[in-house]
Amino acid sequence: YWCTADGSGRVPGVQVTNIVDTVGAGDAFAAGAISGRLEGLDWPQALARANWVGAQVIQVVGDMDGLPRRDRLPAALRG
Repeated sequence: YWCTADGSGRVPGVQVTNIVDTVGAGDAFAAGAISGRLEGLDWPQALARANWVGAQVIQVVGDMDGLPRRDRLPAALRG
């Protein structure tokens, strides 16, 4: 759920079938949201990216090993 002075809405989560380690999920989410906003994405697009990045991190052991490089983002999440 997001809410700003300009509006509000919901962004669907990313289903993960193999959760290995949740350490770093929040940081990964924040990195996805911040990077999306810095690249000009609107809130729903940035939060979709954030959900996807967080989902990648929880599928590996460690808090940074699952962070994707920008070129690994699906095209729809690049803006």
